[in-house]
Amino acid sequence: MKKLFSIFIMLGIMMISSTVLAFPKDISGYRDFYFGEDKSEILSKYKVNSIKNGDDGSVYYSIEYETEEDIKRHDDMEIFAVPSMTLEFKNDKLCSITRYYAGISLRHALRTFQKLSNEIEKSFGTVTCVTGSKEDKIMYYAWSGEHAILILSVEMTPMDIPDPDVTLYRVFFMISDING
Repeated sequence: MKKLFSIFIMLGIMMISSTVLAFPKDISGYRDFYFGEDKSEILSKYKVNSIKNGDDGSVYYSIEYETEEDIKRHDDMEIFAVPSMTLEFKNDKLCSITRYYAGISLRHALRTFQKLSNEIEKSFGTVTCVTGSKEDKIMYYAWSGEHAILILSVEMTPMDIPDPDVTLYRVFFMISDING
């Protein structure tokens, strides 16, 4: 996990220096969540599943979250959104949002990754960074804007889950406030 965090930090530093490649339409959050929004205001609307303290003083809250769009995608067997997301707060203000998806096979996870990438590119332009880790078998795409960095990732090794008959692959994206 520390290695993954280090890779995100490295990507973040690379992306901050490339503000010339800003989003055509920059973002300040995700759906109904906005950077700088007060923690108590957000958490009063959602069920909190877990809380984790970060090394830098930030606090991560996993909340239950599922939209009608997510349910439709499940029904169409397109993209499986995990019905929760992680919100990071620093000084009680929202600064990062992570959304998780699951693929029932590596092929499905890669197809989900590509569909999400295409959707993101429609709103925010061409990917500004493509990288990966052969050691961890992870691929990353990143978009950089004036106010935020968006990282889309797919893990090409199955998730470690207790049921040996089930194989799942993780796809996720993280939106972080550059100023947060």
